[in-house]
Amino acid sequence: SSQIPSIQSNITIQLASSEYIPHAVHTFLDLVTNFRSGSFQTVSFYAISGTLVPSISLLFSEYSTKLSYKEKTVGIGMDESLYLSLMDNDHNLGPFSQDQTHATDA
Repeated sequence: SSQIPSIQSNITIQLASSEYIPHAVHTFLDLVTNFRSGSFQTVSFYAISGTLVPSISLLFSEYSTKLSYKEKTVGIGMDESLYLSLMDNDHNLGPFSQDQTHATDA
């Protein structure tokens, strides 16, 4: 098995308006206040996902039709992951992408 080389870098994230997804924005700001470390480990054809310390956890899914999972957008997964979309991902990550009873992430 091959390993992806470790690369350390800084990223800048511009948050969505809390008018559209208030819970996700508040949760992310709380995480940043207490942030210690993080890494992106999983790469798929549509997103890169990773974990943060402390972990990030949404109480419920949030989605706004004013925002979408376009290329280079960041989302919070219900599995406590942070992901970066590598392409337009509304069909992979948008509401009801998993099934009709589970709208996905903010």
